[in-house]
Amino acid sequence: MLALPRTLNPAISSEIETAILAALELHPNDRPPSVAAWARTLAGDAPTRPVAVRAEPVGWGQALRQYWWLLLLALSTVAAAVIVTFR
Repeated sequence: MLALPRTLNPAISSEIETAILAALELHPNDRPPSVAAWARTLAGDAPTRPVAVRAEPVGWGQALRQYWWLLLLALSTVAAAVIVTFR
């Protein structure tokens, strides 16, 4: 879990903490759209939305439904490696 910046350094202002957390969002759509937008957030000039530090856990079923193609690619790669190795 991500530690809040102000717990590591209490001298950080809430605006700086918000800008840091916005830049560290996992999904690109949740991050500021540009460096200029992030700089406005850093300066406290941009409207900010609350940053969720704790994400809801994603279950295996949801992850497999979303990334089925990645699982298929991994299994295909392993199968190809086994065939090439023991040919």
